[in-house]
Amino acid sequence: MTRHTPRPNALVAISVIAMAVSFSVSCSSSDSAPSASAQAAAPAAAQKPAAAAAAVPPVDACTLLSKADVEGVAGKAVLAGRKEEANPLVMCSFDDPTAPQVGGRGISQVLTLAVMTGQEGAYVKGPSAQAKDSLEIARKNSASDETVAGLGDVAYWDKILRNLNVASGRYYVTVGVESRDDSLAVAKAAATKALAKLPK
Repeated sequence: MTRHTPRPNALVAISVIAMAVSFSVSCSSSDSAPSASAQAAAPAAAQKPAAAAAAVPPVDACTLLSKADVEGVAGKAVLAGRKEEANPLVMCSFDDPTAPQVGGRGISQVLTLAVMTGQEGAYVKGPSAQAKDSLEIARKNSASDETVAGLGDVAYWDKILRNLNVASGRYYVTVGVESRDDSLAVAKAAATKALAKLPK
């Protein structure tokens, strides 16, 4: 009998980290805001809000890896990618076709791909720093942390959660893999394919 172990929901974990990064920076930046009297003294022209930067749409993780891509790196059949969104995060789950389904969702995934897209104006240090800082917060809270070279700007493997975390430009990418002896190799192969398709 095959035992199916549900994977932790990466969408929830990464959303919490992204919100924590944005919140901590907005709190610290509000501490250094000029006083009301200083603002009143500034010329009216200087107080006009800057034009909002054009929003970059979150990357659809399901466009970065196909069913065939995942089957190629995992060496087994998967269901078509199932998309979940929590702006600016999009996750694509490739369910195990042999696992039971509950409410249209598999209880066991062969592979998950989550992509957070850093946004202009959402983080005081910019979108690339938003991605890197989100990764570093996850890393500090990880029970297992193995640096992985050659992927993006910075990457690490969490062998307990079986997640490969990569910051690349404005993107924070997480590849989660089912429990298997070659989990890291599978995650690296999938991440390499996904990173190659990220918008520049």
